[in-house]
Amino acid sequence: MAGETRTYTTNFSAASRESISDVITNIAPTDCAFTNAISKGKAKAKYEQWQEDTLVAPSTANAKLEGDDVTAAAITYPANAANYTQYSNAVFKLADVMEYVDKVGRSSEIAYQKGKKLAELKTQIEFDMLNTAASAAGNATTARASKGVKGFITTNADVSGWGATQAATQLLTEDLFNDCMESTWNLGGKPTLCLAPGKLKRKISAFNGNNRITVNTDQAEKKVMNTVDFYESDFGTIKIVPTRFLADDATNYKSLLFLQADMWEQLILMPFRTQQLAKNGPSTTWMIDVEYTLKCRSEKANARLKNIYVG
Repeated sequence: MAGETRTYTTNFSAASRESISDVITNIAPTDCAFTNAISKGKAKAKYEQWQEDTLVAPSTANAKLEGDDVTAAAITYPANAANYTQYSNAVFKLADVMEYVDKVGRSSEIAYQKGKKLAELKTQIEFDMLNTAASAAGNATTARASKGVKGFITTNADVSGWGATQAATQLLTEDLFNDCMESTWNLGGKPTLCLAPGKLKRKISAFNGNNRITVNTDQAEKKVMNTVDFYESDFGTIKIVPTRFLADDATNYKSLLFLQADMWEQLILMPFRTQQLAKNGPSTTWMIDVEYTLKCRSEKANARLKNIYVG
């Protein structure tokens, strides 16, 4: 039997109001673990330099003849390290009428977009400070670039011995983790922060050398806690922090960073600015910009375990 066709229903009505929530959902990650962990300072030029010194390592017994003439040893001078500043910005353009129409979830489109673009810029800076391989002076067609963590770490960049090779047998183990800690310790480093992509954070949480790790079960709440947030090794305690902004070495291959946080500093040449650019019609262009560089006081205090196969 055919349905009733004389009943006025919502399927045929143009009078029903639209219903849309005033809540805007955005779960894009904004946690910048590296930027938040290091100190902040001021840059004074587009090319920042600093010095690093070391001690002559003992190699033989220092036994001297009593009353003998002495001979001065050669002096090793501090070495210069440097990095270029990097200019970064985020720009958006809005028609002026956007401030006057009724909008979902915000009263001001300008304020909403400013907050969004600032968050995007900060995560981009986090990504660049971790992954940029080399600094660049820049020219008329190439932007200046600030070297990142991966570019700075050279002494302890191949603790595993894998080099640039990639193979499915290159797995993260607790022994390799401790090898990186020992390698930095041998040179005087004391890593305090391990940045790990999600898959490697799970591997670390599964470490169980000498059955030291306890898995806690809360029967009342039916909760199982199986995570490692701090790892206490023979060479110090290090905090394990997952990061979403450490770029893959290649498809299915990732890096693990062992960082001594007080050896890193973000130097700001030009602080964050929000500017309204010149108008050229019934629209407005806004720009948020900043110029900064990354300073590494001693790259030897840090290590990178790279080309780890994660499948």
